Amino acid sequence: MVCMLGEPMRLPILLIALLVALSASLTAGDAKPTYEVIDWSKSPAGAPGDSKGELKHPIKNSLVMRYRVFAPTKLPEKKTLGLIVAFHGLNSDENNLTTYAHIATQEDGLDQDYVVAGGKSMGNGWADGDDGALMQFVDWLKTVYPIDQRRVFAWGHSNGGHMTAWFAGSHPDVFAGAAPMSGYGLLIPGGKDPATSMLEYYIIHGDADPTCSVNASREFRRSLMGQGFRCVYREIHDADHGSFFPNVPLRRDVAMWIDALRHKQVALPDQDVKWLKQVIADKTGAAFSKPETWNEIVRIGGAYGWMAASHAVKAKETPARLALAKACSRVFFAGEETVAALAKLADDEDGEVRAAAIAALGMHANWHTQSAQIALAKIALNAKKKSKEDRLAAAGALAAALPLPMLGNYCDDAALFEATIALFDSDIAEIRGLLFAPLKPVVVGGFGYDPAAEAPARKSPIAAWKTWFDERVAVANGKAAKK
Repeated sequence: MVCMLGEPMRLPILLIALLVALSASLTAGDAKPTYEVIDWSKSPAGAPGDSKGELKHPIKNSLVMRYRVFAPTKLPEKKTLGLIVAFHGLNSDENNLTTYAHIATQEDGLDQDYVVAGGKSMGNGWADGDDGALMQFVDWLKTVYPIDQRRVFAWGHSNGGHMTAWFAGSHPDVFAGAAPMSGYGLLIPGGKDPATSMLEYYIIHGDADPTCSVNASREFRRSLMGQGFRCVYREIHDADHGSFFPNVPLRRDVAMWIDALRHKQVALPDQDVKWLKQVIADKTGAAFSKPETWNEIVRIGGAYGWMAASHAVKAKETPARLALAKACSRVFFAGEETVAALAKLADDEDGEVRAAAIAALGMHANWHTQSAQIALAKIALNAKKKSKEDRLAAAGALAAALPLPMLGNYCDDAALFEATIALFDSDIAEIRGLLFAPLKPVVVGGFGYDPAAEAPARKSPIAAWKTWFDERVAVANGKAAKK
């Protein structure tokens, strides 16, 4: 939720009132449950580490679901853990996708911050009839593990990709995000102003998938974006139903995306509301130079976290502005408002603050945020007013955002590609080299482009690269390629 704060250091009373209003109005899950709600409060605490078993009804002793759970080796006392519910594919079980998602959290160093749990469908694959047992499974997980209810996600493949979208879309009051891979029949939930109020999506599909056509995910992406949902779409050229599984950067990117999100409707616990009110009301601003303050702001994240974080945008103390920029590279706060704040910090008088802001803009650029891509391009291209160091940093952030789109989706990063083509003609050879490196393996010979060549020799190859991008964007949008 975007909070229009204006001069953040001057509006504590307004912000506190808004915070109280949000905590009262954004509580999700008011609808009456359509499944048997089980009281799990007398169940033993969840096991740390790797565990598996059968979840049974505490009174009827009937099977709810077979499960596999990866939890931190030491569970925290407070409810701070995220939860990833993993959905297996057809003729599989609770182990494979759960292990895959757990490995992704390990690779990003997030495994001690998440419970990754997968259940086994009643039949060979997931169906609508599994909904009740799944909700009971999720309720159990949230009861026996210290789960932050603003950090609950779904991740699945194939039939599990279908169920990821269907189940999360059917329960948007529960899930902050969903990552369907190679899915079909992808349900879109209704909702007002989805970008600021609804769950987000990270979609993966191979364009050579013979089992589930890529057209399902293409249409899902189009529908989501048409209705205003935020989503990241990764289409993998020449990939079949699951050949992208070994792609480490891809699965790590999903895990990092999950870690950056917070539910947009679930209200904060009372103790967090109280803490935020105290921080916002502190006119001295001293708390914003303390690492412990920012640890809490990052943990809270989202629009709530921005209510406090935004106070550091114009802070006089350099450590406060630096901490804000670094926090914005870890979590989503308030969408375009946060990106605008980072663009200002990228022009800060302090070099370390500028570098941190540029890095944070890079995170947003990587997940299709066009305004962040444009902000980075402006820095990298500005030979008159920006230092070489800042321009190189911005170019590096743009280059880091190129590899995943180059897997096959050229639709959602138009600003990134335009910046790349423009920077192919940069006055700084190192910038030209940074931007060309991710593209070099994609086209054999690179159309003859040489970042070390003089400007006249670069002209024709740059034109060829521009045509190459234009044609692929056209094809991805359903138009015929130029001959």
